[in-house]
Amino acid sequence: MLTKNLSTSKIQITAEQLLREAKERDLEILPPPPKQKISDPEELAEYQLRKRK
Repeated sequence: MLTKNLSTSKIQITAEQLLREAKERDLEILPPPPKQKISDPEELAEYQLRKRK
């Protein structure tokens, strides 16, 4: 496959800029906080049992 236009672009993007923008997009998408606080292993076991059913 041949590239038709071999001239440089007017706007150059560096690898650093690509990584920075990707990191910014990751920060935009935050998961919602948990609806329930689990404080001990027994509570966790009960929660997991309820979720399985």
